[in-house]
Amino acid sequence: MTTKQPNRTGRRKPLAGANPFTIIEKAPGKFTHLVMAFKGWPDANEGATEALRFFLRNFSARKLAELDPEEFYDFSQTRPIVKVSKDGKRQLAWPKNEVFYQTSDSTQKRFLFLLGTEPSLKWRTYCDAVLNLAQQYEVQTVLHMGALLDAVPHTRALRVTGSSNETERRQSLESLKIRGSNYQGPVGIPSAMMERCSARGLQFITLWGHSSHYMQTSPNYKLTLGIVNSVRQVLDIELNTKPLEEASEAFFAEMQKAVEKDSQLSAYVQKLETKFDEAVDIEMPSGDEMVRDVEAFLRDLRDKR
Repeated sequence: MTTKQPNRTGRRKPLAGANPFTIIEKAPGKFTHLVMAFKGWPDANEGATEALRFFLRNFSARKLAELDPEEFYDFSQTRPIVKVSKDGKRQLAWPKNEVFYQTSDSTQKRFLFLLGTEPSLKWRTYCDAVLNLAQQYEVQTVLHMGALLDAVPHTRALRVTGSSNETERRQSLESLKIRGSNYQGPVGIPSAMMERCSARGLQFITLWGHSSHYMQTSPNYKLTLGIVNSVRQVLDIELNTKPLEEASEAFFAEMQKAVEKDSQLSAYVQKLETKFDEAVDIEMPSGDEMVRDVEAFLRDLRDKR
């Protein structure tokens, strides 16, 4: 009797066995890129998922596949939502992960898109399932769009940070003024996706738009526009962003009204503007630093009321 030796290489093999994706419609041909965004922690003010929806509309995307959520979620943490139809029937809406494919021929590059919900279980297995599907269509580059809360003023140009698992691509991001980050600490599913892409020899790019933490209105169209423009630059594609530009202008006007009505908030924004303008290095803040700034802001408001 032989005993199976454990895998000591430290590298996890791609997912084997049942495919958790259900194919809705087969996509014709090959695709060059997979662009993804996740609801939940990596999606402050819905900036990233709204950007993904913009791409779906722009590229006339159709649904390719959807994921069975059963083995990837703790439903006591990511709860399904009950909805009542017009005829009174109660239906459960489970966490979704849907893959779409581009049907328009507006660019030489061809895109698959993943609009997902950050899983709570089996991250590596989840990533392998997504990448298995992408590689069936010969995808070579995976791009993640994310959004986070930061102590930045809404009155300045959007801060975008990013990284890649390839040195040449990181240098390219630097040339576009998309800086990397020295952040160390807890991470989300994008970091797991980068690890699995590296193991498979796929290029991975992640871009993060930084949203003003004192503005909680969703979706934040200024944030979405900034993320979309960053993707456009990084991938060198032409897009009609006029509808987003108009939505961003309207959103900014509403933000300005809200700030002007609150003298304490207005003073806080001026403080952030000074700090932002004096900054030399642009990097993602540590969690502790951001929490301290937010707590100080809330403390000032409480003491003055």
